[in-house]
Amino acid sequence: MYNKICLTIFLILSIFLVSCKNGATSEVEFVITNNEDCDLENLVIYLTEDSDVKTESVIIGPKSTKKVILDMTFAQARDGSYTISYDVNNQSKTKEFGYYTNGNPLENLISIVFENSDLTVE
Repeated sequence: MYNKICLTIFLILSIFLVSCKNGATSEVEFVITNNEDCDLENLVIYLTEDSDVKTESVIIGPKSTKKVILDMTFAQARDGSYTISYDVNNQSKTKEFGYYTNGNPLENLISIVFENSDLTVE
């Protein structure tokens, strides 16, 4: 009887520990490279399904790179994608990309390159 109780407790604890996040981060680092000859202004990355979870607005000058952090600590526990919005040459643009699950990022680092008037996510 004692062995069955110990085994049951061990199994419950094991399942609990495996299912926890255990050190998983809730932040995503975006490395954004602007290979254009103009500024990218008012650049913000946010959760498509929860626009209150967003990065600070930044300006990225021509031929430069900047890192921005998206803190998803308070993201709702659901699946979704990211949206990037920015202004270039007096035009506002947005693009949806990537994926997160259950309010947690799948990647800790995402590279974005602006080149030839287009956005590439790596």
